[in-house]
Amino acid sequence: MTSPIDSLDGLWGWDANFVGKELCGRDLKHYSGNKGVPQTLVCHDMMGGYLPEESVDGCEVVDGIKPYILMHWWYVDIFTYFSHHFISIPPVGWISQAHDHGVLVLGTFITEGDRGADRCKAIFKNATTVRKTVEKMVKLATVYNFDGWLINIENKIEAENLPMLELFLATLTTRMHIRMGERSRVIWYDAVTVEGKLRWQDQLNDLNKLWFDVTDGIFLNYTWRPHELKESQEIAGSRCHEVFVGVDCFGRGNYGWNCYKAFAHARAANLSVAMFAPGWIAEQFQQSDLIPNSMNYEIKILELGKIMHSSYITLNQIPESLNKFFQFYNMLEAGTQPYYLESNAFPHASRPALVLPDTGNYK
Repeated sequence: MTSPIDSLDGLWGWDANFVGKELCGRDLKHYSGNKGVPQTLVCHDMMGGYLPEESVDGCEVVDGIKPYILMHWWYVDIFTYFSHHFISIPPVGWISQAHDHGVLVLGTFITEGDRGADRCKAIFKNATTVRKTVEKMVKLATVYNFDGWLINIENKIEAENLPMLELFLATLTTRMHIRMGERSRVIWYDAVTVEGKLRWQDQLNDLNKLWFDVTDGIFLNYTWRPHELKESQEIAGSRCHEVFVGVDCFGRGNYGWNCYKAFAHARAANLSVAMFAPGWIAEQFQQSDLIPNSMNYEIKILELGKIMHSSYITLNQIPESLNKFFQFYNMLEAGTQPYYLESNAFPHASRPALVLPDTGNYK
């Protein structure tokens, strides 16, 4: 089972020689780059992370085990694995599923509260501590085979440490691109201002644009108003698709079941979207309703985006029986999804659906 890192000493002392090959994700396939269009980022935060169903061997689906299954991979551009551990390394099943569908995968660097403030003082002490941290983060991504980082700092940064924070973001972004190439992404979460204050802005503005300028994008906080999105688009200019509008699927600030309304505001402003905690659909409702609920919930949101190219689909990769499927779940054995599979278990497609009449290979 992949494990997070909970201390700075743990990060600095991390040794790639102790990582088993079974924890390293499959290579990225079908990646198109998706330039020039708004993107969709899914930020998966569920029940503290590192759940039984995310282990290498999978798990039996019993009471209390409600795996979240992303049903529309072909609409997603970036998948971020999020938890409140200091360093969240994506489990191999998520890396492999995402990469099979041409989706980039990010880990999460997070600091919070007084402990986070102390940790940031140590990381941003000087250029040496910054480089040491960046080196380990780049190596983590390389060894586990994921594509970048969400940087989520939710604590005050002292004024004397701000230049080192800028150096950290710029160096991490540059080093990740050198190592990973075009696919690399380092995205900043909108919480700390350029003055070091913990103040969520809910838009791109002069108080956070420096962090946007030295990274690959910004993930806006969730309590935005429509006019702030328009202002963000104007400030971002040609980089507007690198502004990800936060949409909290738990409804804290925007919508719950009606997340598609928030999604529509972002698209109207020609901005990208970051869906936070879509595992809500698994946490809040009965396991037996998971797939139809997921289909109904996701399709209304994701249809406002675009579909990526599809690939060969082998029908025998798709479970024959939902009852059989729910006895045991192993993410690593999941096959590539079709664009849309029409069956009695799924709601009717609101646009032309893919119907597979028999087993075989389809393109």
